[in-house]
Formats: sequence, C-alpha cells, structure tokens
Amino acid sequence: MGRIYFIIETQGISLDKCMQMISTSEESSDLKDLEDFIRSNPHPQELKRGLVIQMLSEQIPISKIMKILGVSESFVLKWKNIFALDGVEALKLQYAGSEGYLSQKQQEEIHQFLQSKSAWTLDELKYHVLVTYDVIYQSDQSYHNMFHEAKISWKKTQKRTPKRIQRKLRNGVLKSKIYWRNVQIA
Repeated sequence: MGRIYFIIETQGISLDKCMQMISTSEESSDLKDLEDFIRSNPHPQELKRGLVIQMLSEQIPISKIMKILGVSESFVLKWKNIFALDGVEALKLQYAGSEGYLSQKQQEEIHQFLQSKSAWTLDELKYHVLVTYDVIYQSDQSYHNMFHEAKISWKKTQKRTPKRIQRKLRNGVLKSKIYWRNVQIA
C-alpha cells in the first residue's frame, strides 16, 4: 500500500483524497459515465478497467476483484489512480491503428480487377498491386486477405498429378503454381 501512496503523492493527490474521489464518484456524473461506458460494450481491456473501478466504488475488496477479473493488484491500483486523475476517458485504449496503404476506392478497384478473371496466382496479384498502386506488402497474408475480400477462394488440386504433367514438371517444362479461383462463397 505504501508504494501506491507514493505514486499518488507524486501526482499531488493524497491517498485519502483519492479514496474520497472514488467513493464520491457514486454521487457524481463520473459513475454514470462509467456505467454508460461499460454498457457500450468496449474492448475487453477497457471493460476490465471499467469493472475494476465499478467494483472499487462498491467497496469490493481488491483481493476479490483480482480473483473475479483475473488481474493483478498492480493492475487494480494503477487503473484506480488513473481514473481518479483523468476520469472515464483515461480507461479507453489509446492505440488507433495505422492508416492502410490502399484507400477504400483502391481496394474496390482491386476487387473488381480480381473478378475479371477466373484464376489467379499470388504473383499476378502482387505484380498488379505493385505496378498500379506502387505498394508492396511485407506479408503474403495481405494479398490472401485481398482474395478473400473479393470472394475468391482457393480450390484444392487433385490428390495425384497426372503422369504426363509430372514428367513435364520434372523436366522443367512446367512450373508448379498455386492458383486462386473465382468461386462464389456463401
């Protein structure tokens, strides 16, 4: 408890004042804002933060909160202090993600482009995205997602390759490629 007192004191708030802020939050609009926040179905991390504060305001012991929510004591005390200083807004995740490489319009153009042909290779899509939009994704998963979003699915090949094709593959006449097919997905 002394460690938490030190954190609160460095923020210029005494432990008594912090406890008073949390207990009087029932009377203030902060608790109403907190209840609205919890009901708004936030991200699971945000929800745990909100539930910690709500349980503290209902005088539930920290040990019980830790068991119920599966969190540590430092988590409970950290979010208690943050809520006391900054209110409900501070409980929200701050990460907003990064902007994508392609705009929504460009993604739609790629979907239309993919629909124009019945079979694709991954290399064909990579080349098209590079030449048209000057974008190279680090992971092939981004290209696979484009196929999926355009409702183009992978069709498995036969279990056995016919012998004449196997001979051509062995002799280097043919190259083995994975094809994406334009198929209706339910």
